[in-house]
Amino acid sequence: KLLLKESLENVHVLEEKIKSKKWEKEVLVQKMTATEQKKEKAERKLAVAIQDIQQKVGFNNLLLEKKLETINQDLETTHAALREIINSSNLPPEVIGNLNTIEDVTAKKQREIEEEQDKSVKLRKCY
Repeated sequence: KLLLKESLENVHVLEEKIKSKKWEKEVLVQKMTATEQKKEKAERKLAVAIQDIQQKVGFNNLLLEKKLETINQDLETTHAALREIINSSNLPPEVIGNLNTIEDVTAKKQREIEEEQDKSVKLRKCY
């Protein structure tokens, strides 16, 4: 009888431990589910943020390209007008020689514009 009583007490203790472990498991499963939901929500927010940034970068690149086109057109117009003025002015060659430095400045500015265009292309490739 004593052995049976001890065995029943052990069974009772083990059943309590099982109930306790099941409860702990349920709590952990709920915590894991909540954590997974938070993770999925954060991933969705990140995806939306990345998409938003890509749109903004694309728009900014488009604006930069349009600005560069406008600058290039203005530069070409100015250069053509300057050539016409120089050709129609009948200036002595010494003075025209000094005006060539304006062409050098214009060429330098053109190179700078091309460098900015290259940077824009590189930035676009990064995104």
